[in-house]
Amino acid sequence: MWAWRAAWLFGLVLTISALGWAIKISSLHLRQQQTRAELRQVQVLLERVRARYGVWPKVTTNADLLRTFFGRLNDQGQVSEENWLLHEATLHFSNANPEAPGATIIDQWGRPYVYCYYHPWGKMGDGYVLFSAGPDGKHSNPNQWERGRNGTAPEDADNLVVSSY
Repeated sequence: MWAWRAAWLFGLVLTISALGWAIKISSLHLRQQQTRAELRQVQVLLERVRARYGVWPKVTTNADLLRTFFGRLNDQGQVSEENWLLHEATLHFSNANPEAPGATIIDQWGRPYVYCYYHPWGKMGDGYVLFSAGPDGKHSNPNQWERGRNGTAPEDADNLVVSSY
C-alpha cells in the first residue's frame, strides 16, 4: 500500500513538473510571436517614415524613434509638431503615457527595442536593423554585425531581428 502511494505521488509530481515546463515553453513561444508581430508593426511605421521623407529615421535612441512615430521629430531629428503616424499601431511602451519624455517602445520582456540606422557605404545604401534582444536581454554590438543580419556571438542567438536590407 505504501509503495502504491509513493508511486502515485511520484507520478503526480512528474505530471505537475511537466505541466510547468509546458506552460513556460508556451509562454516563451507566445512572447516571441508577439514580439515578432510588434517588430513587423514598427517596420511598417519605418517604411511610412521613409515614404514621407525619403529616408530612414536618423535617430540614435529608441525614445527618439518613438518621438518620430508620433511626428514629434522629422527625418533629420529636428523637433516637429506633426502628429500623423502612430494612431493604429498596437505596441507596448515603457510609460503609460507614450508621449512622456524618455518613453520607449518595449518588447514582451519589458526591454526597449534596439534601432540602428546605417549611413550609406560602398554599394550598400542606407538602412536599419531593428531588434529585440530576446528572452535573455543580451546582444553584441550591432555596429559589428553584417548589415541586415543578426550577430553571430552566443548572446545574439535569441535575438529577434528585422531590417531594411
